[in-house]
Amino acid sequence: MVVQSRAPAPAFLQEHVPQGAQDSTHVNGIPRLSMVQYANVRNGKQGLAFSESTSGGDADSMTSIRIRLLMTASLMVVVLSIAAAIQDYFFGDLYLTRAIQEISVTPWNETMEAVTTIGRGMPMVVMALSFFGWFLWRRQKAECVMLGGALLSLTINPVLKLLVDRPRPTADLVDIIGDPVGTGFPSGHASTALILFGLIYYLAPVIVPWQKAVPLLRLFTFTLIILIGISRVYLGAHWPSDVLGGFLVGGITLTLLIHLHRQYSPQMEPSPA
Repeated sequence: MVVQSRAPAPAFLQEHVPQGAQDSTHVNGIPRLSMVQYANVRNGKQGLAFSESTSGGDADSMTSIRIRLLMTASLMVVVLSIAAAIQDYFFGDLYLTRAIQEISVTPWNETMEAVTTIGRGMPMVVMALSFFGWFLWRRQKAECVMLGGALLSLTINPVLKLLVDRPRPTADLVDIIGDPVGTGFPSGHASTALILFGLIYYLAPVIVPWQKAVPLLRLFTFTLIILIGISRVYLGAHWPSDVLGGFLVGGITLTLLIHLHRQYSPQMEPSPA
């Protein structure tokens, strides 16, 4: 595989480069790093063990898989969008919604309302801007570009809602808690949660200085994504297919943002996460 010429690697990485390192597992003399190793260097930790495990064939194979998954997800979004524009709800939507709304655990209602509040536009934008400012202060260009792209991507969902124009669930079919407004497909909460909390999941080794805390942060963000999606159905704001559409849109966007991050951090090898 031919390694394209890129701009010189950041100084904070060049300090750790072994002399004479110029093979297919390097970019501009910088060994390709895993996300954890990249975070260790970024956070100023010494004693870094560089990975030499990523071959050109493995990288090409992973890229091919990602492209196929992106194409599949994009096709699913197109098909679901067309179907949602025709039908107010799909087969199984009503059954699943009523099944979810029958959950009667004591703190469940409060939990659903709390997580759906977290997933609203303003709290999520404030969170993203906070991380953007933090990365900007730390002069982490790749992370700033990634968060900037995430903020811009939040305009995609309103456009899709306008094009599909699918109504939300009605009180004669399911219980409606609160006063949701606007159209239903795809769910903005689901899309935004997967994009922004997905970025936190991906960047956890960079965000958290203690590596033992990384799995806890990732478990927390993954749980929030799932709960926000469920809450939209439980509260009667969306059909399950609306949430599925939101997750697909968010997943496609998140994958492209991760690719963008790696373009600005070419010394990184694909993260197993």
